[in-house]
Amino acid sequence: MSLVPDRARPTPSRAAIAFSSGAIGGLCVGLAVPLLAAAGFMELLGVAIHPQLTPPFVYQKVVWGGLWGFILLIPFNASALARGTLFGALGPGLAQLLIVFPLKETPGSIAGLSLGPLTPLLVLFLNAFVWGVPSALAYSLLRPPSPQSFVGIRALGESDRDLELQGRSARDAKTGLAK
Repeated sequence: MSLVPDRARPTPSRAAIAFSSGAIGGLCVGLAVPLLAAAGFMELLGVAIHPQLTPPFVYQKVVWGGLWGFILLIPFNASALARGTLFGALGPGLAQLLIVFPLKETPGSIAGLSLGPLTPLLVLFLNAFVWGVPSALAYSLLRPPSPQSFVGIRALGESDRDLELQGRSARDAKTGLAK
């Protein structure tokens, strides 16, 4: 017996959709961050993050975004907005603050604070809303429906009278129950 219900169990197609959805979010981040920096938004906030819009920068964000997309496979019953903001902030957001910045970007700095006092808030915001929301929306739009979605759906052109002639009531057909 599995602890994960069949409808929530990751399958190859769901995994591919999760990766693709995360890659869409990564593309959003890969484009948004350099454009915000070029527009002077980072400077306005006092954050010293100024990446250039180059293919390697965007590619890196797309690939890592796709890998982080697997977090969308976690069964969590919430709206796409809630899933995206929560998973975006807790997954890639915290990883960037607690692993990437201290080890790669600003060695010895905690949470990228050497890049500016608002850096942690900006990183969490960008990962929650610029990566998380588009990724979760793409995942919810692209994933195949669960088998439970089809319970009680009538055949095309089937009327209440047809169902009654078959020995079922319209109410039973709508709820998926039969006599």
